[in-house]
Amino acid sequence: MLMTNFLHGQFHPKSEATPKTLKSESRLPNLIGRRNDGSESNILHDPSSTTRLLHTDEKVVAFQDIKPAARRHYLVIPKEHIPTVRDLQRRDEDYSLVSHMLSVGQELLQKDAPQTIHRFGFHQPPFNSVDHLHLHCFALPFMPRWKVVKYMSLGPFGGFIEAHKLLEKIRPLPSKMRSCNIIAISAEQKVEKLELAPVTCEENISCEEDINEPFLLEVTTKKTKLQ
Repeated sequence: MLMTNFLHGQFHPKSEATPKTLKSESRLPNLIGRRNDGSESNILHDPSSTTRLLHTDEKVVAFQDIKPAARRHYLVIPKEHIPTVRDLQRRDEDYSLVSHMLSVGQELLQKDAPQTIHRFGFHQPPFNSVDHLHLHCFALPFMPRWKVVKYMSLGPFGGFIEAHKLLEKIRPLPSKMRSCNIIAISAEQKVEKLELAPVTCEENISCEEDINEPFLLEVTTKKTKLQ
């Protein structure tokens, strides 16, 4: 039977034919919009793809992790190829994308596991196994419990970063703060112009009168006290 299947092209090694033995992250390049080699993937363009999407829109897709680490474990990924969290910047489009990814994950877990604790986050380099941004969405507890180790923050060494902390890091600066430096420079320039502006004779006389009046008053007061 094996030989017959092999001759007819129906035989596949177990490592390829048994998706249950594969981690979902290892299959991400085949699920996202672009593989690591730059070619287009199947999930967005091949209607025969067997991956069941939990959500899809113009920006992201969501599906269940093939080897879940918690009671519910979903992945939300952008259709646009973004390698890692390090490629995100403090700009409106990046902040909007991550916010949308989080919103999708929250809606899915609220629908499927409303009575559980939810957790959302990203792996940071060099701990990401796939170079395509993906949000982990958990309905706790972890199963088995030791899986929590894989999704822990390692401080300055990276590890796992919670979604809300990533949003804080890439939150765009307010427009007032963006223009703060420009305003400061403009103010400095105005001050310099004022300092270098020529002074007329009338202004000099006026200044001398303003300065001498309190001085004369002080001298008059001292003379009165001495008498």
